[in-house]
Amino acid sequence: MVLNSPIGEQLRYIVYLFFQASNNVAEYEGLVTGLTLVLSLGVRELRGMGDSQFVIKQVNGECTCNKLQLVTYLLKIKQMELLFDVIEFKFIPQEQNTMADELSSMASTRQHETDGVFDYWVPYPTARPANPDDDGTDDSIVTMVASTSEAPLTGEGGFSPA
Repeated sequence: MVLNSPIGEQLRYIVYLFFQASNNVAEYEGLVTGLTLVLSLGVRELRGMGDSQFVIKQVNGECTCNKLQLVTYLLKIKQMELLFDVIEFKFIPQEQNTMADELSSMASTRQHETDGVFDYWVPYPTARPANPDDDGTDDSIVTMVASTSEAPLTGEGGFSPA
């Protein structure tokens, strides 16, 4: 994950998930982590870019989300969006997202020696159905357990310089 400021400053993070996750869940976890980090830095205007067309379209309301697990992530993102004055998300092709792709490759090998890259640990899903046994067949209400403070920004479950 790469965070760029309007004046060219850059923070780079490798996000480690310590639970099994589908590609879509991993993409949503990356987005939740990014929003958590920028909020902790006091950012209230954000232009987010990502190479997961599926997640970007869902967050922008351009396609539906029918899987309960992903709906809980989408609701968490919508909840977090309320903390911003201005927020937008834009899809960018993976070829234009080379730095984030490089960081993702480092994460998959669990090795990196790059200075200036922070590790961010996610010990458990940050959004999940309140009832894990829910099969998602009752669409009348979706309950979620989510908090932007589930993974503190320091110590275990947070980030540290690489």
